[in-house]
Amino acid sequence: AAAVGLAGAGARVIIAARRLRPGRAAARISRGILVPFREAARRSHEILLNATPVGSKGEALPVPARALKARLVGDMVYRRGGTPLVRAARERGLAAFGGEEVLLAQAVEQFRLFTGRKAPEEVMRRALLRALRPGRGGAG
Repeated sequence: AAAVGLAGAGARVIIAARRLRPGRAAARISRGILVPFREAARRSHEILLNATPVGSKGEALPVPARALKARLVGDMVYRRGGTPLVRAARERGLAAFGGEEVLLAQAVEQFRLFTGRKAPEEVMRRALLRALRPGRGGAG
């Protein structure tokens, strides 16, 4: 979905996938190109977006740290304290966002679509952050 949205906004989409069949499908529907996963780490990017579950348990990065050359790094995964990818990008001085921002944006738009009213975004943000606190049962 992110690749399709980015393509619709005029981005040139490059899909790097470990599994070729789903990678081909994602490249086809986003009108992007599929590259071998290892090759993607050698390319420079305006935006690098992780849409895999890697990072959800706090394990290694989904790409080698040397691949973090993008202007913006995004991770669809959300977890308490941020994902390893988001932390690594920020440590390198890159702009980065985590899945919690994506989740919040989705909720805000869904609220608007269901109610026809502007969502109470700050209230929703506080509730999300509270749910992600340790011991609250949130992701991570």
